[in-house]
Amino acid sequence: MELRHVRYFIAVAEYLNFSKAAQQLHIAQPPLSRQIRQLEEALGVTLFMRDKRRVALTKAGQVFLGEARKLVLQAGHAMEAARHAQKGESGIVRIGIASGLGGLIRAIIYLTRPLVFDTFSLLENEDEPRTKEPSRSDCLLLEF
Repeated sequence: MELRHVRYFIAVAEYLNFSKAAQQLHIAQPPLSRQIRQLEEALGVTLFMRDKRRVALTKAGQVFLGEARKLVLQAGHAMEAARHAQKGESGIVRIGIASGLGGLIRAIIYLTRPLVFDTFSLLENEDEPRTKEPSRSDCLLLEF
C-alpha cells in the first residue's frame, strides 16, 4: 500500500464518484479504478459497493476512511518535521530559568520559535546555579 493509494481512496470516498474524484486528482478514471482495486486487494477488504449508478462505502470503507485521513495528516506532519530538522528549526533546548523570569522567557521563546520543543527547569533560589549539573541545562538565565 502506498500513500497515493490512500489519497486516491479518500478522494473517491469524499466524492462517491470515480469520475469526479479522477478529475480532482488530475488522472484518468480507469487508472484510478485500478489503484482502488489494488488497495482493496492489498487490504483484503472491499472498500466500495459499486454498481452502474452508485458508489457507496462499505463498513470497512467507512472505518478505513477515518484512519486514512489520520494517516495522510500524519504523513504531512512527518514531512514538515523532517524539513524543519533539515533547517535546524527543531530539537530540544534545556534552559534553566530563575523562577522570576520563567513566564517571560517562555513567552519570548514561544513567540520567536514556536516550533522549538523546550524544556524549562525553574531554579528555586540564587544558590542553585552553582550546584546545578552542567549536563542538565544547555544554558541558565538568572536575575541579578
